Amino acid sequence: MQYQNMGPFSPVNFKGTAKVTAVPVFTNQMPLTIGGLAGEDAYFGRIVSIDPIAPREFANGWSSGRVVKGIYVMDPTIMTADPGMNDKYYEGRPATLVTFGLVELSQWELSSDSPTEGSNVWFNNTTGEIAFTASTANALAGHTKLNAFVYEVLDPNGVKIFFNGPLVAATSTALTAVATPTVTPAAGAVTFPITAVVACTTPGATLYYTLDGTTPTMNSDTVPATGIVLTAAVTLKVIGIKEGMNPSAALTAAYTAA
Repeated sequence: MQYQNMGPFSPVNFKGTAKVTAVPVFTNQMPLTIGGLAGEDAYFGRIVSIDPIAPREFANGWSSGRVVKGIYVMDPTIMTADPGMNDKYYEGRPATLVTFGLVELSQWELSSDSPTEGSNVWFNNTTGEIAFTASTANALAGHTKLNAFVYEVLDPNGVKIFFNGPLVAATSTALTAVATPTVTPAAGAVTFPITAVVACTTPGATLYYTLDGTTPTMNSDTVPATGIVLTAAVTLKVIGIKEGMNPSAALTAAYTAA
C-alpha cells in the first residue's frame, strides 16, 4: 500500500476560524467522506456513531444499538471555502471521517490520563471525546475502548493515534443503561398548577429535564428533589445519567389543561 503525508494542514490557509482538533497524517487517499447530515453538535476530533435506521445522521459518542463510524476530522475543502466554519460541523455538511490508520489530535478529555506512547485509547460514550489510560489499565468508567494505541506524543500538546479496524476493541463490553425515569402524576389532562415528581430506580443517577419538547443533555436543568412545578400545558422530557453507564431512555410526559 502506498502512503502519502496528508497533513497537518495549516490554519493560516483557512478562510474561517476553524480550530484543528484532528487531522489525518498518513493515508493512501483523503479521509472517507460520507454525505448526509452531520449533527450541529458534532465536533472535530471526536468519535461519532450512527443509528442503523438513520445511517446518514451522525452523533457524538455511542450508546447501545448505535454503530461507531469513525473520528471526525477537518475537511480542508469545506474549511477553505466557508468563512463561517469553527470547531464543529454544521447540519447538512458531509461527514469526513478517519476509520483506519494514524490520526493527529490536539485536544482530548483532560479528566483521564495524559497520553504516553503505548497508552490505551478510549472515547467518552456521551461526548465522543478521546481519552487515554496507561497501557496496563483495562477500564475507564463511562467510556468504550477503541482498537487503537498512542503511536507518538508530540510536543507540546499533540498526539498521534493509530486506529486499527474494526474501531471498537473486541474486548469492549456493552454498558448497562440508567433506568428510564418515571413521573407522578402521569401525563395527560390535569388541573394546573401541579408538581411533577420524577423518580429513577438507578441509584446515584442525575436527572436532567426540559420543558420545550427537546431531549435533555447534561447542560439542561437538573430535576429538583421537590419536583418540577408546572403551571401550563407543557411537554416534560427527562433523562438519567450516571458515570459508567449509558444514559437512560428519555421520559416524555405531555400535560394539557383539564
